[in-house]
Amino acid sequence: MYIPWSSAHPESVKRSFIKAELTRLLVVSSNNSLFEESRLEFYSNLLRRGYPQDKLKLWMRVVQYTHRISVLLKKGNKNTDRGVPLLFPSFYNDIWKYMNLNEVFGKITGYWSHRGLVVPDELRGPVIKSLRRTENLFDKASTWNVEVLTSGGIHKRSHLEAFGKLEIRGRIGNPSIPNTSLTLARPARTAHPRSDVNVDALRASKRQRLASAQSPAL
Repeated sequence: MYIPWSSAHPESVKRSFIKAELTRLLVVSSNNSLFEESRLEFYSNLLRRGYPQDKLKLWMRVVQYTHRISVLLKKGNKNTDRGVPLLFPSFYNDIWKYMNLNEVFGKITGYWSHRGLVVPDELRGPVIKSLRRTENLFDKASTWNVEVLTSGGIHKRSHLEAFGKLEIRGRIGNPSIPNTSLTLARPARTAHPRSDVNVDALRASKRQRLASAQSPAL
């Protein structure tokens, strides 16, 4: 099951997974005919997932069967001296298109060395971004639903009270826009038009009428 085009994943993620899948097909295909057959099937599956044809034609040309030998040699000569990679957790954001994380980290460690600080070996590995999507309303609502269902009592007020605590924070796709906060408040309760009626007296009167209707006629 491939990521659908309608997904909120950035276009770079979709392009990268297509390249990775084509590389896998390249490695397992022993001749060009098998590779082209697998690539055509992959292309058709992505079309059914909503991917635009012009994008696919462009991305499908990135991996060619003539690259197979170099890919196999590269896989056989992996560099084991790179060290343990440093994961940099963050969220998907367009700002990463304009930042080179390794250069930023190199400036930081260079500043430490200039100040006479020893950079530990654990911080000499390559830096890798570990990005995830931001929380959205669906995530918040799912969390709220779990809290309500596991609270022990499910009734209208618990839903309204939980909904009143629902809060959304985050950036709106642009790093220049400050953090925004949106609170979905619980609607105000309105008095029932018959809230001044004595409910116990009404119930007693109803029971009397039912008893009279069920008693045998004399």
